[in-house]
Amino acid sequence: DLVTGVQTCALPIFQQAPLIHWAALVAVIGFAFLHRADRRLWLVPLSAALSVLPEVPAWLSAGVGLSVLVVFVLRPMKTEDPSRSGGRIVAAAVMLTLAATLIVMEMTRDSVQMSQYQIAQEQARDQWDNPVVGEPSTENGASETTTTPGKDTPSIAVMRFQRPGSATTPVTDQELFVGDGIGPSNLENGPGHYPKTSLPGQPGNFAVAGHSSSFGAPFAKLDQLREGDQIVIRTQDDPEFTYLVTRTAVVEPNETWVIADDPLESGQPTITLTTCYPPGDESKRLIVWGVLADEAVT
Repeated sequence: DLVTGVQTCALPIFQQAPLIHWAALVAVIGFAFLHRADRRLWLVPLSAALSVLPEVPAWLSAGVGLSVLVVFVLRPMKTEDPSRSGGRIVAAAVMLTLAATLIVMEMTRDSVQMSQYQIAQEQARDQWDNPVVGEPSTENGASETTTTPGKDTPSIAVMRFQRPGSATTPVTDQELFVGDGIGPSNLENGPGHYPKTSLPGQPGNFAVAGHSSSFGAPFAKLDQLREGDQIVIRTQDDPEFTYLVTRTAVVEPNETWVIADDPLESGQPTITLTTCYPPGDESKRLIVWGVLADEAVT
């Protein structure tokens, strides 16, 4: 009974993980086989359902799970005569074993994804700090040495967030290295630049996508951004560009107008950040827009 309570209480912690959702449902079936006659069984699927629904606040699902744990510990569940319930016990054992396996798979997957993301970001930082130095150019009679990222450098820009007048940093206090492309392999390494959208500081729309619940989840807290927050973009050969957040919205995945050249119709260089919303659910997209604050500064 204690193990049952711990499992039920722990499920909400993994609220955003698809495999854990399946584990929760499988575990409920197992509980139903094992404790068919117990009147308090409804507490178990209630807690599991709260953990499955992404719309439910984490504090609520965790609170219900903890309450169920307390009930299980204080008053153990009644069970039937083993001679009459052997088949159900075997079925319950199979289902609970499957649920435990799914949990282990999910925890292992998260660890592997986070490790891959961290390694990719560290490699991007190393390549950014040690760019490839090009051949001297004598075009127009001037002698210049160009410094650009190498062909294997995954980053076209470095992104950070600021909130003027506050010690609080929205979204993340780490610099994010933005890769070129938004394919699955690109976003596994960090945020990615939408092809055919503008580059930082240039006229048009510099659009960037990022994960909200996997592979480091760099945009997991993108909804923390509010009007007036700053998105600072640094490129290898250019100074920094500061964009001021002006608007956020939640849209359908097929609303591609959000990354158009001038989605805000402001006539100013724009930045657009996109991510799945709510985290762990691909049904919507959270969009954050900003406009270039002023001329680039060195």
